[in-house]
Amino acid sequence: MRGIEFRGRKTQQDCRWIYGSLLSFRDGDMQICEQCSSNMQLSRQWVISSTVGQHTGLKDKNGVKIFEGDIIKVENSWLLGKTLIGKIKWEPCGFWFEYTNPFHGGGGLCGLSMPDRVVTTVIGNVHENPELLETGEPFGDK
Repeated sequence: MRGIEFRGRKTQQDCRWIYGSLLSFRDGDMQICEQCSSNMQLSRQWVISSTVGQHTGLKDKNGVKIFEGDIIKVENSWLLGKTLIGKIKWEPCGFWFEYTNPFHGGGGLCGLSMPDRVVTTVIGNVHENPELLETGEPFGDK
């Protein structure tokens, strides 16, 4: 059984990512509870709610964990035969890869598939690197 892991940015001034279990409060505030390895005690950290994302349970080709909000590059996707760049998002039925279709420029959405994991690389996230999604051109091979 895999553990459910979340991440969130601490504050605007302290841009560190905090990883662990999520605590969500009625007012919308959130904390992430991380385990300190040195003394096995838990540390609760306030995080910016809009930056919180869940681990998908998958890793990219370099062993980097893929989280909701990550921007990934899928080389020669089996879906379209092109290199695609897009973001990971959560929908009620699971995690999805949202991208711009390189053929017509419209939006595309597909489930995270096992075959693409071997050619997938995390290249950033929507909080620190939004410009990776704002190229003004359809994503994919030029």
